[in-house]
Amino acid sequence: MICHRNGSRGRRTGMENSSENEFPRPRMHAANRIRWRTGTSGRPLTPRRGGSLGMLERSAGPRDVPGPSTTDSAIAESARGRAQDVLGRAGGRTARSARRTDRLAAAAAAGRERAAELRAGFRRGPGGEVRTPAVADARQDDLVRAVESEPRHRRAGRGHRVVARILPWIDALLFGYFVAGVSNADLTRPWATPVASLVALAFTLFLVLTVAAFTPWLGRELRDQRSPSGQVRFADIGPVTSGLLAVWTVLVLAIGVTMFVRVRTEAGYAGAEPAAAITVAVLLALASVAMTAYVLGVAMSDGSAEADEMRALGRTRRRVESRALRRERRAARLDRRRQRVVRAADRRRARSLVRAGDGLAAVDTTVDLARMRCGASADRPRPAPRTVADLDHREIDTVTAHLAAAPFE
Repeated sequence: MICHRNGSRGRRTGMENSSENEFPRPRMHAANRIRWRTGTSGRPLTPRRGGSLGMLERSAGPRDVPGPSTTDSAIAESARGRAQDVLGRAGGRTARSARRTDRLAAAAAAGRERAAELRAGFRRGPGGEVRTPAVADARQDDLVRAVESEPRHRRAGRGHRVVARILPWIDALLFGYFVAGVSNADLTRPWATPVASLVALAFTLFLVLTVAAFTPWLGRELRDQRSPSGQVRFADIGPVTSGLLAVWTVLVLAIGVTMFVRVRTEAGYAGAEPAAAITVAVLLALASVAMTAYVLGVAMSDGSAEADEMRALGRTRRRVESRALRRERRAARLDRRRQRVVRAADRRRARSLVRAGDGLAAVDTTVDLARMRCGASADRPRPAPRTVADLDHREIDTVTAHLAAAPFE
């Protein structure tokens, strides 16, 4: 008997019977038909498939065989295989989690080792000398005590240091403007007056190098001649430093005279009174000299060589410590990631055990439904009940033990 659909010629059939196969079978590929019937397809037998196997068993053999039927045993075995497959897949995923935890643990250990190496490594001093951490820390402690005991080691205020760096550039702009006026250079279009513009820029650069570079350097040389109270002892200055100080004085006076002459000339061109022009020129010349002297004074009062060495050692120590802390924080993050991986593996193991147990517990229900579909006796003995403890736990237990034994920092 063939069940047609919408008058079709038998190509679309739901369930079919024939003289060769009197039991209904689903529509499927021929290669999967035997696997479907015997339950070897990797899936647990459902009541419908179990009922088909039960009808086949009843038609093929005697019905008074003692013990569970072959269909009941196949249903129990398919459920056990399914449960074992669940544990196997969970074990494989847990093994991958274990490999990931090993990589994370190795990276965290490498980060901590690198942090320890940084803290124990040699440190380079401000003069290029190489010291061990203990020697460098001892030297820094000695410098801290020396700096705190004498006023001459104190640094100038932050505002004074900032102003001393800005003033030379302001003076350079003014000086460049005056030099451009003297040399008739057009700085807005330097290609129109190339020679004059080059002269103006050269004199401006000369002023910047004199005030912004030479003056702070000379001040740092003079600060080493200060007494413990912070006063400069000019009697102890050597001949070389004295000569450089004299050169600086001449340069500053030349800058002041240039400022005076240029301002007086500009004021005369503007039609100002001679007394007013001279007064303004003197004030600006004195301001220029005072500004340069101020830069020198800030450089002279800005700590000492010992204070500079102390700050350099402190910067080196902070740099090493910050790099070590970054690696330790990264190692801590890797440990937290490893903990999350371990907890996820534990949840996966518990979930797989629950799924395997549910599949084994459903064997009796599947057997009852299959018997109802094939008309088998409900009083026949059932297969021996199986639990999760009867399955093979070696892989998942070994991997779980490995995860539990991994130490955390």
